[in-house]
Amino acid sequence: MSFCPYCGAESGGGNYCASCGAQLATDGAENPYAVGSQTQASGSGYAGSDANAPDIPTFLGAYPTFWKKWRAYHERSSRREFWYVMLWQLIILIPYVALVVNYALNNPEGAPKQEPSGVFVGVMVFYGVYLLACLMPGLNLAARRLHDANLSAWLLLLYFIPQIGGLAQIIFGLLPPTQGPNKYGAQPRKRRS
Repeated sequence: MSFCPYCGAESGGGNYCASCGAQLATDGAENPYAVGSQTQASGSGYAGSDANAPDIPTFLGAYPTFWKKWRAYHERSSRREFWYVMLWQLIILIPYVALVVNYALNNPEGAPKQEPSGVFVGVMVFYGVYLLACLMPGLNLAARRLHDANLSAWLLLLYFIPQIGGLAQIIFGLLPPTQGPNKYGAQPRKRRS
């Protein structure tokens, strides 16, 4: 009888643990998902992580990573990466919000309506296209965040329920990560300074 070295459940003799999904050692090879396998390699520059683990991007690197990984829904994403991207989205939307508030303040209720300027319409179109372009990368980021907590991306369907979607996004962003590897891959690592 053999047991999974990661979760301790009975392995069943296959290549993957039926309980946690971790890859089990085959043909006498060392199991990269075994407990304690994510030790620091000498000279790797990373603390306590697998050599194949993805990096946690810095604040400046999170936004480009958001666009580069738009199809990487099968990986993991740390809380830090998730919230850095949310902060970037907020910073990018500040001019849009300021323009809408300015337009609303200059056109009070009951006053004769002024036609929106060409700049206002152009900015609205730009932000509409931008938000549409962010749809798939944003859903993939949320899926990777769920994978980091060892949860299925099917929970993203909660985003489409009115009154629940925004709260679900906040809760998913705050979920604690699975320590070490899980069935979605190695835990993202923080680069040593």
